[in-house]
Amino acid sequence: MPEPAIEHDGPADAAMPPEPADDTVAPDVTVTPEPRENADLLIWMTWPLVSWTMPVLMYVLMLKSGGWEMLLLLPFMILIVPGLALLGLLPRFILRRAGAKTSLSIVSIAMIVNWWSQILLALSHRGLGDSGGIDSILGDAFGIRDGTQASLSGIAIIVAVLSYLAAVVSASMLADAPGRRRMPSWVVAVVMLVVPLLFLGVVKGVAMAGEAQEEAAAAAEAREWDDAQRSLVPLRQDIAENGWTIDCCGMDDDDPRSYENGQKRLASMSVYMSVQMEGVPADLFDEMVDVAAAHDWEVTDTEIPASEPTTDATPAPAPDPTAVPAPLARGQAWTGTLTATDDEERLLTIRVESVAGAADPSSIVSVELRTVPRPAADVVEVLWWERLTEEDERQPPVDGITFRYDEWPSLLRLAV
Repeated sequence: MPEPAIEHDGPADAAMPPEPADDTVAPDVTVTPEPRENADLLIWMTWPLVSWTMPVLMYVLMLKSGGWEMLLLLPFMILIVPGLALLGLLPRFILRRAGAKTSLSIVSIAMIVNWWSQILLALSHRGLGDSGGIDSILGDAFGIRDGTQASLSGIAIIVAVLSYLAAVVSASMLADAPGRRRMPSWVVAVVMLVVPLLFLGVVKGVAMAGEAQEEAAAAAEAREWDDAQRSLVPLRQDIAENGWTIDCCGMDDDDPRSYENGQKRLASMSVYMSVQMEGVPADLFDEMVDVAAAHDWEVTDTEIPASEPTTDATPAPAPDPTAVPAPLARGQAWTGTLTATDDEERLLTIRVESVAGAADPSSIVSVELRTVPRPAADVVEVLWWERLTEEDERQPPVDGITFRYDEWPSLLRLAV
């Protein structure tokens, strides 16, 4: 028998539920496109260009103040440029491998700081020349001292390394993080503008700190200079009342006591004055030994020639009272040197040199005092000649002036 027909309330095609179309999504699933902030996208697009050009730009900037080190690096630039470029692109590779189409905001900020710190390093780099360092671009532009330039280079290196590590770690940890949120585009844009201004402020701040440090060092050196000169007044008085001349010295970062007993290079304040005296050099030298001992100096060493000075030189004619005195000629026929120390570990050197060609026996007696040494690395360099005013520069040089035993010029006047 035929089966009875089954009745339906609706149309025949309503008996089976419709199959969902291929392009539909279950109601509980939402798809949000990855946000592409303009600033992050700009960083993402320019990243390869910056990474490849930054090593070249740094080398060109360093050439301005570069020395032998830049010449030595030149043959290896074909390897250095790709190596640094690929290293700079590493955070981008990590993001791209995770499927990112733009940079993360925190990574963008870290790379902005990194790029500017590299530029700061190039601008503050001091080259290595034959006779010392070569000022950096910032040193020439802002008059920044050598030590301050080195401080800026150190700051730039530290910031560059830390910002790069922050970019790599952030890219590795956040690339696959679900539901990550981005900063507003204006935040990254503001960082682009603020970072260079911040670095400029750092440069200015470090320069001002260096100037303040030099001012303090100049004041300390001036006090040490005057104290050392004052301590020599009694000794100089016993040698000669007048006629003392001076053409140096000041803070010296190559003290003769350096490297004794394995020590490092030392610095000390050097006070040097000389006077011409009549008398046989050997007799004057014996007097100097007695003078040093009378003022509580312990003579540690004496050096004298084995014979008396020669008299082969033709005696000079009688001086003309109206003539301008010529500079004294220092002969090498006889030279005696004594060194002495005191309880403060200061070093005294007295040298007696015969004057060649003089009508009567005469000698030049020089007295040099070196203060207690200190590590040369701890000494702040003071450029006294840069502290001269126009009025100072119009003054005559001190090497043409004679002083009493209790007179001496300032350190600033020595720079004239």
